[in-house]
Amino acid sequence: MKILFAVHQFFPHHYTGTERVVLNLCRQLQRMGHDVIVLTYAIDSAEGLYPRGAFLVGKYSFQGIPVIAVRHRELPEDLDFIFRDEGMQALLESIIEDERVDIIHVCHPMRVGSIIPAAISRSLPVVVTLTDFWLLCPKFIAVTRGGIPCDGPRGGQRCSVECYEPSWKYRLRERLQEIDRVKNQVSAFVSPTEFLKRIFEGNRYRSVYRIPFGLDYQDIRIQEKKYNDDSAVVFGYLSTPVRHKGAHVLIDAFLRADMPNTNLKLFGDGSADREYYENVKSTSRGNPRVEFCGRYRHEDLPSILGSLDVVVIPSLWWENSPLVLLTALACGVPAVVSDLGGLTESVQDGVNGYSFKAGDIDALATVIRTIASSPSRLQELRAGITYPARIEEEAVLYEKLYQDIWRPGETPGKAGRRRRIP
Repeated sequence: MKILFAVHQFFPHHYTGTERVVLNLCRQLQRMGHDVIVLTYAIDSAEGLYPRGAFLVGKYSFQGIPVIAVRHRELPEDLDFIFRDEGMQALLESIIEDERVDIIHVCHPMRVGSIIPAAISRSLPVVVTLTDFWLLCPKFIAVTRGGIPCDGPRGGQRCSVECYEPSWKYRLRERLQEIDRVKNQVSAFVSPTEFLKRIFEGNRYRSVYRIPFGLDYQDIRIQEKKYNDDSAVVFGYLSTPVRHKGAHVLIDAFLRADMPNTNLKLFGDGSADREYYENVKSTSRGNPRVEFCGRYRHEDLPSILGSLDVVVIPSLWWENSPLVLLTALACGVPAVVSDLGGLTESVQDGVNGYSFKAGDIDALATVIRTIASSPSRLQELRAGITYPARIEEEAVLYEKLYQDIWRPGETPGKAGRRRRIP
């Protein structure tokens, strides 16, 4: 069958977790004999795109995966907020017809959410993988202005009080209503974690399937370091340095722990929030045991993990299932995580790592001291790791789901029956 994957941004300009999830799944499905194509939004540049009405469209290939990039000629100010754009929907309907796809698989609806009503109007089955909270929260992280995790919009009323000005109340309500009009016509929602599944089901999303993210183990190198109680311990942070990811919490905790046999390496591109990044760097006060390593390539991840003894994810938002965490565990590197979201589904306290109360600097400092005062404990934590799913397992589960919802003869290239979206 032919599957079109829709995602808000993609390689080569964007290469973080969701994009990697799409790439891994596309490559594996290709190996299994399926045709795949990625639809994405060209947010950074119009280079290589050609005019098509009010839009720009282009095609390219990345690692053997065909990609269609779309973009408004003039970027709307509310591009990352809106769910459905009538003009974009019409464009995507024509792309669906041109490509003669069998299944639409949405891995992030921001900017390309119009693909959902476009597919429904063409009687195509739609799978939506939930990778964050964007369908519930236009800011996608589900954290209020006060820094409190939010479990749902309550019809948009909570959003207009906690995150937006009151004048946004009607726009927020309208956005949710547009999503509500189509969500029950989506063939399947899928979550990689039980936590995210519960959140969406608690917000009136009908039964959500659970399919864990899978890793390509061809890229995995198992760490085989031996530790004793005189060993040095290198802690690592591998994420975008933005406030909700909690890098400042980790640095403060590391400095407070003040263990002479420890070092901290922070990897990640600081351009997303340059002011925050510079502030975080200044809090390290030039400590020679704190190193800012900057942006890294995915290909370098195995060697980076080989240089670390513990990966720390100090997030202040409900993380779902970060690929960095899964990759660290697959490489045999224990993890320390905040007790939010799906993180503790992968890390069991005292078994394959530690968890701590999110944002609690003293609690994280205590964990750092515990590890640094007895590095040999890392041997036991490594032995407690259960290896994450393989990409082959994830792809087989999706293939079964596709087969369950696919109705040959109803694709736009064959039947093309149009359905009206209210």
